[in-house]
This record gives sequence, C-alpha cells and structure tokens, in this order.
Amino acid sequence: MNGKSDTLEVHDVAQPFSRPEIRAAIIDFPKGNVQVEGRALEVVGWVVGSSSRVTAVELSEGPAWRVRQPTRSGREDVARQYADSPQGPDVSFLLNSPPLAAGPHELSLTAVLEDGDTAPLGTIQLTAVLRARPAALILLYHRIVDLASEPWSLSVTPRHFQEQMSALAAIAQPIRLRRLVEALRKGGALPERRVVVTFDDGYADNYHTAVPVLERHGVPATVFLTTGFVGQPYEMWWDALDRVLLEPGVLPPVLPLRVDGQVHEWDLGEDAAYPAERAASFRSWRAGAPPPTRRHAVYRAAWDLLSTLDAPARAAAVDQLQTWSGIGGGARRTHRSLTQAELAELARSPAVEIGAHTITHSALSELPREAQRLEIEESKRQLEAQLATPVTGLAYPFGTRAHYTDETVELVRRSGLQSACTNVPAAVERDSDPYQLPRVIVPDVDGDRFAALLRKWLDDS
Repeated sequence: MNGKSDTLEVHDVAQPFSRPEIRAAIIDFPKGNVQVEGRALEVVGWVVGSSSRVTAVELSEGPAWRVRQPTRSGREDVARQYADSPQGPDVSFLLNSPPLAAGPHELSLTAVLEDGDTAPLGTIQLTAVLRARPAALILLYHRIVDLASEPWSLSVTPRHFQEQMSALAAIAQPIRLRRLVEALRKGGALPERRVVVTFDDGYADNYHTAVPVLERHGVPATVFLTTGFVGQPYEMWWDALDRVLLEPGVLPPVLPLRVDGQVHEWDLGEDAAYPAERAASFRSWRAGAPPPTRRHAVYRAAWDLLSTLDAPARAAAVDQLQTWSGIGGGARRTHRSLTQAELAELARSPAVEIGAHTITHSALSELPREAQRLEIEESKRQLEAQLATPVTGLAYPFGTRAHYTDETVELVRRSGLQSACTNVPAAVERDSDPYQLPRVIVPDVDGDRFAALLRKWLDDS
C-alpha cells in the first residue's frame, strides 16, 4: 500500500429534461467534476411522482449489479412544496453502490412507482481510481433464524450460517474487531484477507444458535447490544410492527395512529383479512419493493414514521398498534431479545466481544446533542457495569450516513470508545476512520455463494 486513498472521479451527472411520470427530481450528491474518497458511491436526492407515488429508487450498472432503497421522509420543504402531489412525505432517497472496480463506470438511477412502472432519474459517469488494496472486511449479521416474514433481509438461516462460517474459516483469516482497530491506530501496512464478524441488536438466537457455530469454527465475533432491549419481554419495535401487519389474521379495516398530536390514518380495505395462504405467497417480499397489498403499504409507511421518533413516542405508537390489533405485546420465541442471564453467558464465550448499540436503537441523527450523548455513553456504561469488562466499540443504529452526523462521531470519540461501525458497504483500508468503519451486510445464501461473494469482496472490492 502507498498510503493514498482510492477515489471515484465523477465526471458528469445528467438528469432527463422531461419525463411524464416524474413531476420533479434532484440528485443532490454527487455533482459533476468532483472526487469522492473510497470505492463505493453514495447517491442522495429527492423525487416526486406525478400521477403515481415513487416508492423506491434503484441505482444500477447495466446487468452487473442493482441496489434498491425505498423513498423516505426527511425533506419536509420539498414535501410541502409538492403537497398537492400523490407523493406524500417520502420524497428523499439515499443509495450506496457496491465497491467499484478500477476503470470507467456509467451508473443509472431509476424511480420505481407504486403502480409498478419505472422512470429514469439520471446517469452518473465516473472513473474509479484504485490506489490501495483492502486490508480487511467487516461482516454484519443480525439474526440466525428461519423466519416466515423478513422485510429487511436481516436474517440468515442456521444452515446457511454454518456453511458460511465454514467457508470463512477456509478462505480468510478471522480476526477480532479490537485487534483490527489496534492495527489501524498503529498505522503502517495491514495484513490482507482479514475478516471481522459482527452482530447488531441483541437477539437471543445470537447466543443459542450463532455462538456454538462460531466456537466450532474458531471465528471470533463482536455482538453490539441495544441495552434497552436486553431482558425485556416485548419485541423490538420493527418486529412488533411486522407481527401486527404482516402476520396472517383479521384486523380492523382502518388504522388510526396518533403521533405528536397528529392522527395518521390508513385504510386496509379488503386486506384487513389476511389468510395464511396469502401471507405465505408474499414471504419473499422485501421493504424496497412495491407493496403487493395494502398491509404491506401500511407497514412501510408506519415503519418510516416510527423510525424517526424518539423512544417514548415510538413505544406509545407500538402500544396503540397492539391495542388496535388485539395482538399482545409478549415476544415470540423466534423474535425475543437476550435475557440478562443469557447476556452474561454470551459475554463469557471465548468467541465473543461485546459492543454498544445505544440504549433505544434510535436514529442518532434525529436526536439533539445531549440525547445522543446519553444514548452513546449510557449504553457503554450499562454494559461495563453488568459485565465488568471494558466496552470499546459501538455500532450506529441503522448505520447509513443519514442516521448519524459529524456531531455523533465526535461524541463517540469523546466517550472513550475506540471504534464505531457503520452500515456503509465497503472494505476497511489502512486510512479508514476507526469511528466510521464500513461493514457489509451478509445475505442469506449458502456456503458456495457466500464463498464466491467473500472472494469478490476481498479480491475485487
């Protein structure tokens, strides 16, 4: 390595002058004639549909790859300006490309409309100039379980996880996160093909299912825990939302949800009744795709709303949902968090290091400075008090650049933590910021496909 960063040289960003499906759209970043550090490109902007709502935006490079993210709230000024459109508040988009190979690239940005149509939003011409090989890769898992409904692709089945860890041990050199951070801080060349395994949130299956596999294959892992979830009898809010709206059953036809004095109301229509056979037919649905039923559309809208709330407002909204639906608040066996006793046992595993994931799993970018500081410092303090061991790492909830700020990073630095992980997909390099370490979310694929992905991430990323 020569110490220089890889860069993406963006030459031109072009948007169609006119397209009937789109009333207005702007690519805020990147602009033409700029250089971006790293190998993955972040694309940020907003879009408003004309006769149909834009539900998602795709970034692609021909047939080579395609990523899709749902539109979200966050640009109230734009939403107000186009209040007479069908778009509603979800006008913003943020997408990250996979790491790009050296050479020229032409990326396409496409709007996905609620009625299933698509419309071009623009093209990005750039050249990837690669000056350094990746030193390491950090893998991100959440759950090791087989679920009937998985809107966010956060789970890997036990069989696939076993195959993946076997492949990892054979192909790469597993390393503890703490050791990687120490090497980054010392500077100099880092050994290649090092891989770190991490888990977010603190599900019970991390202890019961993942740890035996990790120990069997000699793979260390860091488990980032949301301390407010540990030992609680209820499900994490996104799971509770999934249970109410995407599990089979019969619901009242109209969902009213009062948040901050405003009532949000959604009509389920004929989808208030949701037979098991119909639910099974949509098992493969993911949140970035167009909603196949009104239940799925309401799930997505409610998720977007709840994800921006502080913890008390979010808990109150979940209570309303459970009361409205008649579904109790107890946790399903497949969705429960670690108990305090399980956390203690988890921390005693020779394969496991414990990290912080805040107290309430709130988007830190939505919180004032003092609330951010408490989320960061108190989660660290609570874990250290219970486990009697230093906690040196944190993972940002949700983890994209939209979910934490420069102020957040500075608060983490001042807290005494030595590192923080994001959900930005890229490899770790010698000049990576220890407080903004990239991670790659692992898909639910078998060992052979994982091995192929791992080789690509390590050799081509």
